[in-house]
Amino acid sequence: MIESSIIITAYNREDFIGAAIGSALAQSDCGEIEVIVVDDCSVDATRCVVEEYSCLDSRLRVVFHESNLGVLEATLTGLRLARGRYIFLLDSDDLMHSRRVARCVQYFEENTSTSIIVHGIEAFEEFSDIADKMKGGFNKQFSRYGGCARSMKLDEEYFRTGPYVAIHSERANIEEFVRECCRMFTVEERMRSYQDLPICYYSAFRGVGEAAWVPDILYFRRHHSNNSGATPTLERATANAERGVMTISVTKRLIGEYISPNIGRILDLKMARAQFILGLYKEDFRSARDILFSNMIYNYSYRSRLLLKLRYCLFWFLGARRALVLKQLVARFK
Repeated sequence: MIESSIIITAYNREDFIGAAIGSALAQSDCGEIEVIVVDDCSVDATRCVVEEYSCLDSRLRVVFHESNLGVLEATLTGLRLARGRYIFLLDSDDLMHSRRVARCVQYFEENTSTSIIVHGIEAFEEFSDIADKMKGGFNKQFSRYGGCARSMKLDEEYFRTGPYVAIHSERANIEEFVRECCRMFTVEERMRSYQDLPICYYSAFRGVGEAAWVPDILYFRRHHSNNSGATPTLERATANAERGVMTISVTKRLIGEYISPNIGRILDLKMARAQFILGLYKEDFRSARDILFSNMIYNYSYRSRLLLKLRYCLFWFLGARRALVLKQLVARFK
């Protein structure tokens, strides 16, 4: 019986997808697993690499989209096929510790009120050799996270989201999550949204359990020039910002009445920042200015800690600087 499902979504990742699949299949000290790869109509050799691996290991299940539907839709495809009680996400250019599944399953079994685990991550450069870190004991990631997400002061803490989570499919109501996404959002909206924010917030705040922080480093995030969040061109930067705006909108609608005032403020701040940066990319400076000042007043007036205010002001400033520097570079090389 399948105990755990590892879902890998891929688009044009011929250089890295093999290593990602290998790290997923190398899980040890755990029950039966399956690895589901959803290729979102790649135009490079990703499909060939995936098919080679599928011939070598029966635990690997492969789905090929006939058209490019986006990472959220690809994730939903994987979730529909998943047979495991425990769900793990893995980006096609990243790697996972050989005992990631075992460690998280152990935590779920010991903590029956947990629906989603956020665990430690470590970044590494493009072709670095981290084989020794992917097996054996766990390194720890020091963090302020602790307890469960519902008890944290989420107006002062950032509930980190991404593929570095483990999800208990029953406690997080994953089947309902898939149905709600298909019912509430159009295909276009799903195509233009990322997957991590909706699934993580839904699991934490609409599931029957709660979110927990595990400091063990179980996930290794690869830094390279073609990361999904990289912005080598103005066109790509604008598209990423638009996708960010759509993702936050989808998340707010998805968790709806379950949004507490604190969560609402966090999502409003995320939305304002995304719209602010999008305005800079599109040279709509008046709109960007209005968003900046109105949200600084709205989001910061209730805060009493000066250091916290400065931290969020710096958060905005770095986003603006990134946008303007990119514009200058584009103008210089035209």
